[in-house]
Amino acid sequence: MKNNILIVDDEPNIITILQEFLQAKGYGTQSASSAEEAFDALKAEPADTVLLDMRLPGMQGKDAARLIKEKYPQTKIIVITGYAQDAEDLLRERLLEAVFAKPIRLNELYEKLRSSLEGGRAERLRARVLLIKAKLLLVEPSEEISKALRAYLCGLGIERGQDYEVYDAKSNDEAIERIKILNPDILLVNNAAGIIPDTRNKEIIIYDEADLKSSFPKELERITRILEMLCLKKGFIDIQVVEL
Repeated sequence: MKNNILIVDDEPNIITILQEFLQAKGYGTQSASSAEEAFDALKAEPADTVLLDMRLPGMQGKDAARLIKEKYPQTKIIVITGYAQDAEDLLRERLLEAVFAKPIRLNELYEKLRSSLEGGRAERLRARVLLIKAKLLLVEPSEEISKALRAYLCGLGIERGQDYEVYDAKSNDEAIERIKILNPDILLVNNAAGIIPDTRNKEIIIYDEADLKSSFPKELERITRILEMLCLKKGFIDIQVVEL
């Protein structure tokens, strides 16, 4: 009889990739885009293992994991998330088999599924934690805006597992000098600064001062998402394996 895997993620492309991979390995799969859908699926057909994202619409993955273990204690849970720090409490409570950070290494996931389903719980849990690391140069003439952006970006290290080394420049001339000395990975540039020479090989994120002033949280979230995508695409990451 096939082992049944329930994939719970609000990103359709993640579900498609995991389903195709796991079905090719001989597993049966179900999918859900929210915790609420996941409980409906489990009620209709219990799963041997749930692959669970942490940040979901509605009920969050942390609460869903606890409820799954309460209702279906034999079901194993593996967390797959872009925010591995969100699963730390669940690991300490011994509710999880493992934590995998996105982007997912499918062969590692398969080996964990095999050992979990065939050999029982490992003596120690291992979490593969992905930490985004990048050197940023902020080109911003306003001291007030520069200070606010630096504080926000440096604070992401705690909140979202991102470690940014942030430098600033108040003019294009200063930016050119700092690029030569610091060799930053990514430039964040106020669009009022215009085109900075000799940056063809640099990743650049342009932001609008008016957007920052009118909707500071929304514009910060946009910048953060672009930063995350660029860092993952360019490999500005550090992967650490933690045993608990």
